[in-house]
Parts: sequence; C-alpha cells; structure tokens
Amino acid sequence: MAQDHTPHQRRIIQGFYRNRDALDQQRLEELVGEIWLARGERALDRLWARAAELLARTPGVAADEAERIVAARDVEALAAVAGRDPGPA
Repeated sequence: MAQDHTPHQRRIIQGFYRNRDALDQQRLEELVGEIWLARGERALDRLWARAAELLARTPGVAADEAERIVAARDVEALAAVAGRDPGPA
C-alpha cells in the first residue's frame, strides 16, 4: 500500500535526508562524550555499536578505519573523526 504524504510532510522528510550527514556528524560528536563518561561494559557495548552504525554512514570514513576504531574502542580516534569537517552538503 502506497503511503501518501502531504506537501508539508514531504518537505520535512526531504529536509531530514538533505541534512542527514550533518545530523549524523552531530550525533557522532555527542556520542564521543557519552562514551567518555559511560560506566559499565553493557553501556559501552551499546554506545560502541551505535558508533559503528554512525561511522558506516559518515562520508570520508573508510570501512577499515571505522572497523579499526570500533575494534580498538579508541575514543581519541573517534573524537578525531567526529571533529572532521563533513564537507559541503
């Protein structure tokens, strides 16, 4: 069944996808702080899983670099990637 959206809803959806890189970059930056402050292995596991998802969608981050950062749980490298300029939108 096709889902119809009003013109207003379509503009909201298009705006989300147009700005998705910037939103992901912001989430990645926030995630660095959360990982830094997290206590407990379960919380860290969940946060690093989220970091892996965001890194996979981040433009300019190679898959092997993302895997290395997540496997090593290198917060400083994650912060460096989060601090990169995402480039033109």
